[in-house]
Amino acid sequence: EPTAAVGGEGQVESPLSRVGAGDALMAGDLHAVASGRDAEAALHTAVAFGAAAVSRPGSEMPSPAEVAAITVVVDADPDPTRPVDD
Repeated sequence: EPTAAVGGEGQVESPLSRVGAGDALMAGDLHAVASGRDAEAALHTAVAFGAAAVSRPGSEMPSPAEVAAITVVVDADPDPTRPVDD
């Protein structure tokens, strides 16, 4: 049975580098799933990890405090035509 698309966005005040953000997002997802979290919580954790990584220089991984400080908005009905901000 197909599932609906869900999106998430992390609020980052001063982005420094996108390098490693995808890796951090995946690490957050794997951490959440391995911890037994449901899909929405895993998305929230993944987006927080990725967004926090963007606020670090180069490919530095964020600290737990930096991840916890990220505000994440989960959208149950994301607009697939919405442009991604650069």
